[in-house]
This record gives sequence, structure tokens and C-alpha cells, in this order.
Amino acid sequence: MILSVHAKEEMLTDDISEEEVKQCLDFGRLETTNCVNGEIRHAKRLDVKNKSVVVVYTFKDEETRVITVYATRNKWQE
Repeated sequence: MILSVHAKEEMLTDDISEEEVKQCLDFGRLETTNCVNGEIRHAKRLDVKNKSVVVVYTFKDEETRVITVYATRNKWQE
């Protein structure tokens, strides 16, 4: 798994651990798949602790490349 600089920054901002990103990639529900500038991107979501983690990623050279990560918090999760 390769984390982009942007993904690392968002992980720090939203208090998301690398382990939570891995869990989302392994066990998260696929939310969408889109083509952006010829690159196929996927987004998965997984509920962890008091938040939902969303990971946007692609496959490049047989590696998973994480483009961005963010957390959403719903009222019922607070």
C-alpha cells in the first residue's frame, strides 16, 4: 500500500491511523468506482470507532495507491 502525500495529510487532520486505512481497504464496502483522467478510482467506506473512514484508491504497478482518506462523523456516532 502506497499512501500519497495528500492521504497522509488527511490522516493527520482526521485522526485516521494507517491500520484503519488497511482495514477499510480489506473489509470496507465499495461505494463507487469512477474514471478520472483515464485512471480507475475506487472508494470504500468502513465504520470504525466513532467515525466512518472513506478511502479513495487506485491500482498502479500491482500496488494499491491511496489517493485520499477522510472521516465522516454522523450525529448518531457522536
